[in-house]
Amino acid sequence: MTSRNFYCCWVIIVLFVATNTTFAQSHVIEENLDIINIENTNEGQRYHLPGIEDGCIEIEICGMTLGANYVFHSGLIYSRKSFSPTLLTGGRLVSDSPAMTFQATDNCISLELCIERNQATSVPYFSYARTNSYLQTSEESSYRSDDAIDWNGSYTIEELVRDVLIGGDCFDVHNINSIGSVSGWGYFSNGMESIGLDEGVVLSTGSLSNISGPNAESWTSSSLGAPGDPDLESLTGIQVLDATGIQFDFIPTSATARFRYVFASEEYCEFVNQGFNDVFGFFVSGPGIDGDFENNAINIALIPGTNDYVSIDNVNKDFNSHFYFDNTPEGQQQLQNTAVCGSLLEQDGVAIELIEFDGFTAVFEAVVDVIPCETYTIKMIVGDAGDDSYDSAVFLEAGSFDAGASARLDAQVEGTDSNIIFDNCHRGEFVISRIGTDNSEPAIVNLILSDQSTAQPGIDFEPLPDSLVIPANQDSIVVPINILYDTYSGGTLRIVYELDFLCSCTNPFAEIIITENPGQPKIEAFADDFLSCANEEVLLLGEILTPDLITDFQWQDSDGNVLDDGINDVISVTEPGEYLFIGSNIETNCIDTAIVLVEEDRAVPEVQIREPEIITCDNPRTTLDGSASSAGPEIVHLWSTADGLIIDGENEAEATAGDRGTYILDVINTVNGCIGSDTVEVAVDEEVPVIRVEDIQTLTCDREIVTIDASGSTPTTDLTFSWESIEGNAVGATDGNTLQVNEPGVYVLEVVLERNQCITTDTFEIAQDIELPDVSVSEDMPLPCDNPRVELEGTHSNAGPNPILIWSSPDGEFSGNLDSNLAIASTEGLYIFSVRNAITGCTDRDTVLIFKNEPTAINYELSQPICPGDPGVLSVISVEDGFFPYEYHIPGYRGDTPNDHGLFSNLQPGEYELWATDELGCKVKQKFQVDEPRVIEVELPDDLVAELGVPERLEPVLNFPESEIARVQWAPQEQLDCPDCLSTKVELLQSTRFYIYIEDIYGCPAEAETFVILRINDDIFVPNAFSPNGDGINDKLEIFAHPSVKKIIDFNVYNRWGTKVFQNRDFPPNERGLGWDGNKDGKEAPPGVYLFSLEYELINGERRVIQGEVSILR
Repeated sequence: MTSRNFYCCWVIIVLFVATNTTFAQSHVIEENLDIINIENTNEGQRYHLPGIEDGCIEIEICGMTLGANYVFHSGLIYSRKSFSPTLLTGGRLVSDSPAMTFQATDNCISLELCIERNQATSVPYFSYARTNSYLQTSEESSYRSDDAIDWNGSYTIEELVRDVLIGGDCFDVHNINSIGSVSGWGYFSNGMESIGLDEGVVLSTGSLSNISGPNAESWTSSSLGAPGDPDLESLTGIQVLDATGIQFDFIPTSATARFRYVFASEEYCEFVNQGFNDVFGFFVSGPGIDGDFENNAINIALIPGTNDYVSIDNVNKDFNSHFYFDNTPEGQQQLQNTAVCGSLLEQDGVAIELIEFDGFTAVFEAVVDVIPCETYTIKMIVGDAGDDSYDSAVFLEAGSFDAGASARLDAQVEGTDSNIIFDNCHRGEFVISRIGTDNSEPAIVNLILSDQSTAQPGIDFEPLPDSLVIPANQDSIVVPINILYDTYSGGTLRIVYELDFLCSCTNPFAEIIITENPGQPKIEAFADDFLSCANEEVLLLGEILTPDLITDFQWQDSDGNVLDDGINDVISVTEPGEYLFIGSNIETNCIDTAIVLVEEDRAVPEVQIREPEIITCDNPRTTLDGSASSAGPEIVHLWSTADGLIIDGENEAEATAGDRGTYILDVINTVNGCIGSDTVEVAVDEEVPVIRVEDIQTLTCDREIVTIDASGSTPTTDLTFSWESIEGNAVGATDGNTLQVNEPGVYVLEVVLERNQCITTDTFEIAQDIELPDVSVSEDMPLPCDNPRVELEGTHSNAGPNPILIWSSPDGEFSGNLDSNLAIASTEGLYIFSVRNAITGCTDRDTVLIFKNEPTAINYELSQPICPGDPGVLSVISVEDGFFPYEYHIPGYRGDTPNDHGLFSNLQPGEYELWATDELGCKVKQKFQVDEPRVIEVELPDDLVAELGVPERLEPVLNFPESEIARVQWAPQEQLDCPDCLSTKVELLQSTRFYIYIEDIYGCPAEAETFVILRINDDIFVPNAFSPNGDGINDKLEIFAHPSVKKIIDFNVYNRWGTKVFQNRDFPPNERGLGWDGNKDGKEAPPGVYLFSLEYELINGERRVIQGEVSILR
């Protein structure tokens, strides 16, 4: 299949498994609705209804195309159960089987759908689509490739099966029938660049016009109005519609039937696992097959390596993805307005310009085992599952349906129309021909001798090979039949062969008949010898056995050249090869041919002598090795030399030489007289190496390693050195031409000349002088800070004449000379006095440490001030390092006067430096700080306002934690609910100034004050109407007042003539049941307007009066 690189696409995928279902939100109705309103934007939609309860609902779809036909499907997903909707308004019923089809007569149509689940977890669905329409949601491609897949619907079903689908003519096909609509099947071509099949038969659930590319439609669909198929429904468990297929009987002549196919669908990718599992099947029934489908058929359309049938749910981007090719153009939105196919695989994408379908499978092969010459039925069928929207198709490769042999066998006799051979008057042959048009690969065929054959191979005719090959690009081969007249049984015999797979169940064999011809001439011929080094020519002798039947004879070479034309029956030849002695009868046209093979053996024995080893000190003899030369019972080996010495083996393939010289080996073939010869030289090498060593030095302190150098030894190459030490020590390798040693002793050198293993040895002695001087210096000393100088003195002995004196330091500094026994150190550090023997280089040294012990830290105790105005106090506890005694001072403290006790009092807030000076004038300082004591603060809000009768809270704000408060005091304390609490309530009778005093846990105080203004609010409410009718609402005239009103002193009600009809005195406001009930003297007062007078007292003792009107409503 042509390799393909695909590009990215976007579609919406909706997944559900078992009862746990997930759908794209734009097409899922989760609520239980009585009516569903849909705007038709795509001329078709699918909806899942998990939230709709069992019962009847109304569906209204607006935006319909007037006069257009629509098909409506409904049922339960993953179930065969369907519902029968009722068309209410807006349309005319066209058909109600297999699904409802209606014509839109209005912009909106209304249907009633009654739902009944077969189990609680089942999910209802419905879909509708405009029939025979192309539904577009993306712009058409600007490019239309010439490589796009093409189709032709003019073929009959017989032509599609016999002329397109069937491969070869070696098996019978009959009872060919179509299934479904004629619009759904036809011929396709130009498919190699898209689906990997060049041409063949296509079966589609929609119109064939929908299959060609480019893929410019988000979904393509056409309803064929065809029913489903029971076998497909058994596969999916879902209702199937628009089933399209082919069914026929076939009689195979091989043990298998097979064909190749590709499945494609517009359901990809958004409706994978959504209950619309478009599917197809290849159902085969017949002898030896026992399946679960109709007529005990089995489905052979399976995913490779599994028993799973092929459908959109079983092969897609998530499941068996290695068999799936996505074909959605990048950016093309699917029906659900979201891309869900994910990133394309690298091989995906090129087919978007070539084929419409949104996805398709790899090329699969369907295979079924059958019994040759039995009758089988196959049904190839594809269908829409759930509804008839979104087309799917299966493409069957042309010529791939093969149930017959790959070759056929025929018999023929040269020059005749019969299959009879009279002895050798004519040549018989079998012809093996290919079946089919593809001859690009070699074809292997197996010949089988039939049990009907009476002629015996090897006796009556030369045996034919069991297996033969028809070469690539060749349609047939000819297998000649050669009669063995010397052993021919006589009489009439049959040579009958068949192929391992028959091409025809009625004519399975090919046959040649041989019979005797009394007029057949007989001849013989042979050669008297073979060509060799001793024999340059041979004689060919011809013998005529039937002189009465021979009219002519001649000798020919293998190329057909005539060497003698009936003159001599004996000829001589000098070239090897086949020669033909031919006797013929011009009257009967019968010929007898004797073939003579002249063999040649002029092969000169091969001579190979291995290079002999050189004769050396350890190898005084060498092997002459000719064992790689030719060998055998007819071969003789002979060694010889004119100037060397052969110790033994003169007549063997291997001999032994004991001196230099030239040696010759002759290899003789005693059969053909051919001789091979070669020579080899033997060399001698006994040169002895000479050891030459330079002057050897003494080991000293300066010279810790001495080299014994024998690199001047001769010869200068091919020497091996081996050193051995006696009471010494070698450093490094002991197999070089030099040896490094670091200890005195005796060293032995052995030198071997490698090429001949000749050896020379010598010994060498190494001396040593490494005595050290005696050196000492003074003890370690401290370095003063006020005068940093220390005198250093060193002494030495046993250092030889004129020793070298050196002072040094890795980290110190000197003053003055450094090459005498005295030196001045001016900084701390390690000082080294070295003495070196000028002759041996032996050096010894001693060291003195000049160090500083400066004070590094002052440990003290600092008491900080607590409240504003308090001083700080510092007391020195100790000084780290330095030399006692110490003096202490603080710059700026009491005239900078130092003291030796370290006590400093009356320190005001600020930063200070504390200094300590030791006995050697070394100082250290320590900074410290006397902190400002914390100032605690309390704040109260500025002038507050409090209403009469309403408590007001006083809330101070602190700048420190409340947990550190030790004391709180408010003043004046009257009118406060808690005078010693941080937060307190006040109920004012007059405006008042309040003070607060706070003290923290450290004894530090803070104060604040605020003025609270009293505001009098004497709101009082008397309703202007009430209805004393006993309904419990506004039955009494009651008084409502602000908390500042303490009590009602006097409440009087008068009619319009001034007569008092009600009075109540000295009672609290807001008290239910104390008002006027609308009666006077136990009788109902008439409706109308009344006057009231009200005197009340505030909680601060002030009295006030109000008057007003009130109406009685009855």
